[in-house]
Amino acid sequence: MKKIFLVVIPLLTILLIYTHQILWSPIHGDGAVYSHLMKEFSETGQLHWRTTVTDGAGENGIFTDHPYLFFIYSYPFVKIFGSSDWAIKIPNILVALFIVYLLFLMAGRGPFGLLTGFILAINPTFELQTRQPMLDPLAQALAMSSLALIYLRRNFFYAGLILGLAFLTKGLELLPNLAGIFLFSLLVIHEDRKTKNVSYLRAATKFFLGLSLPIIAWFLWDFLWNHGLWCQGYYERQFAHRFFTSSNQAKPFSLGFVFELFNVFEPQLFLFIIGSLWLWKTKKSFSLLWKYNVIYIFFTCLAFTLIKKVALQHYTGIFLSTSLALGMMAKEFYETRSLQWQLIFKRMTNALSLISFVGMIGASIYFWTTPFNKQDLWGNILAARTQLNQSPQTPVLIDTGVFDYYGLLYTAQWYWPNPVYSTNERELVKKLLTTQGKKEIFLVRGLDPQRFSIEKQILE
Repeated sequence: MKKIFLVVIPLLTILLIYTHQILWSPIHGDGAVYSHLMKEFSETGQLHWRTTVTDGAGENGIFTDHPYLFFIYSYPFVKIFGSSDWAIKIPNILVALFIVYLLFLMAGRGPFGLLTGFILAINPTFELQTRQPMLDPLAQALAMSSLALIYLRRNFFYAGLILGLAFLTKGLELLPNLAGIFLFSLLVIHEDRKTKNVSYLRAATKFFLGLSLPIIAWFLWDFLWNHGLWCQGYYERQFAHRFFTSSNQAKPFSLGFVFELFNVFEPQLFLFIIGSLWLWKTKKSFSLLWKYNVIYIFFTCLAFTLIKKVALQHYTGIFLSTSLALGMMAKEFYETRSLQWQLIFKRMTNALSLISFVGMIGASIYFWTTPFNKQDLWGNILAARTQLNQSPQTPVLIDTGVFDYYGLLYTAQWYWPNPVYSTNERELVKKLLTTQGKKEIFLVRGLDPQRFSIEKQILE
């Protein structure tokens, strides 16, 4: 009963966070793109849909930024509950709850599982990613499940299989996870060989066999039923047109990904560094999960530094692994204390958990009963619907010079009743208006990073 209490409290806490964030947090940016795709997939029942927004669409017109596992996973939820904001957010909220429970199990249940779950649940950037219909939470949940199968069960085949499914969510962005989990499996085997006969080759063969099965199945589907269009578009989007173009190669080398990591995760990383120094001073050794965290952070920072890409969603896996490492550090610290201090720690953990839970109830009641009035870019997009609802058939052209142009464009396409275009598509809009015998448009210009103007004009 006590263990149930310890896992239920962080799960209920994070669930309360999400209930009021559903009401207060508009879908925006990439989340709006994925919302369109979730809606379209639920309506067509096809994997090779044509996107209603341009982002992620290759020259062949299909979405090729990533494989489609997330959209397959979210299909029944959107089909049953529809495509409202709260329904679109359900799949990732369930993923977040699963992640918190998984970390609870990996940290040994009890108060350290509770602590690990809370470290992750109160991370605002993790909460930001999981309350949007983003792909990274599911991908990292699958990757962490793969790690758990090795750590708790020594099941290398299913660990590889689950990691293969993670690749079908975010593609090559899971390479740091593959490097980290494979090296972690070698460390696990090295530890096990001290007490029993375990084969490196047999474990590696099982792991890569499991890993290859879902990936091969995906390629077979694409080539046999989709004529290889996804693979062709994926190469164009991720290689030819993004990372290996002259414009990307011309960008100066930067450690921006590393600096941003400390910016969004500073308290946890600071505690991790301090705890690591204490471990080295007192034990001269580190746990397997500590080693995995360091390996995974290194490969993630290396990968995204090389491709010169900085985006908050790419830190999601680091949030998980570092939260778990901190929970295990707390456990090791606890084991070195006296029985009296151990008892105090347990009582403090339970008390702080209950206080946090009660505080979250109060915060949730406030958000549930307070109308949304946040005056940021996304809030202003919602507010603009009042003006645009008066002429829902009039096209909207968004000036490419506005702040966060792509975020504004795709979020507007999700929320506004009007057809929304970029000013780069002026000629296309002019042709459409000519066929309809109309000339009026709404032109959106940026005023500052949070505000924009909407003016009705005659398109010449």
